[in-house]
Amino acid sequence: MTNYAEKYFGKDLEELEYADISNFFIESKEESDKIEYKAFHPDYGNFNQNLDGVIRGICGFSPQVILNS
Repeated sequence: MTNYAEKYFGKDLEELEYADISNFFIESKEESDKIEYKAFHPDYGNFNQNLDGVIRGICGFSPQVILNS
């Protein structure tokens, strides 16, 4: 099994702290077939609508998950 926390942050998942994740996003990153980034700022759109889009995208990878909307 791939340890993505180790791959992207250089430490095990249990060792991650908020600063590790926050610092990860200081520089822009390229998306890949292993990781995709989502962002939202409340000044530029509707939070619930954007969250719904993220949930639908995730559910697209899991056919057994049914989104009730």
